[in-house]
Amino acid sequence: MTPDDPLASLYHDRIRTLAAAVRNDRRLEGADLSLTQVSPLCGSRVTLDIALDAALRIKAFGWRVRACTLGAAATALVVRSAQGLRLHAAAGWHDAMQRRLEGEDAAVEGLETPEIFDAARSFRARHGAVLLPFAILAEACAIRPDAGA
Repeated sequence: MTPDDPLASLYHDRIRTLAAAVRNDRRLEGADLSLTQVSPLCGSRVTLDIALDAALRIKAFGWRVRACTLGAAATALVVRSAQGLRLHAAAGWHDAMQRRLEGEDAAVEGLETPEIFDAARSFRARHGAVLLPFAILAEACAIRPDAGA
């Protein structure tokens, strides 16, 4: 991949570094929720185990990632950014990230550096992989609506 290759902007060092953080499975025993999302286009699969504290804030994550570099990087970013947040706050990231990938400069409050995925805007086939962990958070909030109270 040359620096002029459009893929070079997509798979930059920050993305690869994030992806490496979740390459090894780390499942969470006794999780309150364990959810999997699969991208129908590319087959990327992410499982997140989520533990909630008494106040329904995210206290810990486990993961199993069988996804491309972008899906893995997004998972690592979610794991790093969502700790300590109420589940419903993090669940809102899905819609904001989807709008961001579609070209809006949507704010993703509480998510560290969402702009690292801006290069994926022109690669629509990659959007599904990026959105996997965000879809899990949205699904988790739907399953546990009390986490938004």
